[in-house]
Amino acid sequence: MELEAGPTISKALRFPPTISSNGNNILQVGSLRPAAAHTSFCDVAPLWGRKAVYRDIASAVEEMILLRDRYGRKGVSIADDTFVLNRDRVRAFCELLIERRVGMEWGCFGRINLMSEDLVELMARAGCRAIFYGIDSGSPRVLDRTFKELDPSTILPTLEMSARHFECIEASFIWGYPFETYDDFLQTLNLAAEASRFAPKVNIQLHMLSPLSSSLVYEEFTGELERPEQEDSRWLLLPGLFLDERAFRVRNVIERAPHLFPGFFTFPTRDKVAKRETLGEVMRALESTIGKAILDDSITRLTTDGDYELERNLLKDPILATDRIGAGLALGVFARARRNRERQSAQTLEGARMPALVRQRNDSPLRIL
Repeated sequence: MELEAGPTISKALRFPPTISSNGNNILQVGSLRPAAAHTSFCDVAPLWGRKAVYRDIASAVEEMILLRDRYGRKGVSIADDTFVLNRDRVRAFCELLIERRVGMEWGCFGRINLMSEDLVELMARAGCRAIFYGIDSGSPRVLDRTFKELDPSTILPTLEMSARHFECIEASFIWGYPFETYDDFLQTLNLAAEASRFAPKVNIQLHMLSPLSSSLVYEEFTGELERPEQEDSRWLLLPGLFLDERAFRVRNVIERAPHLFPGFFTFPTRDKVAKRETLGEVMRALESTIGKAILDDSITRLTTDGDYELERNLLKDPILATDRIGAGLALGVFARARRNRERQSAQTLEGARMPALVRQRNDSPLRIL
């Protein structure tokens, strides 16, 4: 099916055109191919080129209506990495959703340097509830080295603006670059701590670099791939197949063709043990805050009722960056537990998604709605 197909294409579909990957009635509706911008660790532009090929907006809206009316879907995930690249198209898409009274919730990928108050407000009115930002690093040196073209000073204002309009904002940070120093890592951690002030709406992701085939960083360091260590497991982007004895058959395939599956490997990074130990402090702060919910009735209530003042106090008290990130992640767990209850989900607090369980990037908006 060509992406340029006209608005009547959905009428010919006799089966769901997209597949739910998590059972939460959040489907994917693509509207742009491919990414016209890229970073050194992204494989989209090398694979597809840098020319954007657009899908007809009316076709995408028709598909959403089909999913709503025929299959009872309440939400979709727009899986385009550069959905907001053409802001005029985003505005036209949102205006058509409002005009047609589609009434579906949706999530998408955003870019920090392309968001504005009027655009975010329009997206929210059109049903956008969740957005994913690939921030990647708090170090200007690393951002320049990865061709991110992102001014770190714009990150926090954009997250704050987004939190005024969207229910869920995923702020994704990456560590473990081959050229990343411990100081670079700390700059990322400090920025993540500042972003945690907007929890629980802003959820921090911290995962190791996953080298992708054809990406610039893979091409530059292709001879330095290494198997992840057991201590890396909670920070891996893809499943830790090298760490799971049950996956030995798949692991053997990957080991024979690392050039096809580099994402299951990592790169050597400076001060890796120190970085992991620092991230361990984040997880201990997370577990400590969640543990308080057992002993402190006021915190326990956060799993069933929101309390803005209490949430602010929990985020204000920590002095260390690791403690604030951990507290922010815990507030995110509490908020997801509340949403699960509100939507009469079978999930409990124990089953709520934890921050270490990071999936592939195209699942991210899907998970946060």
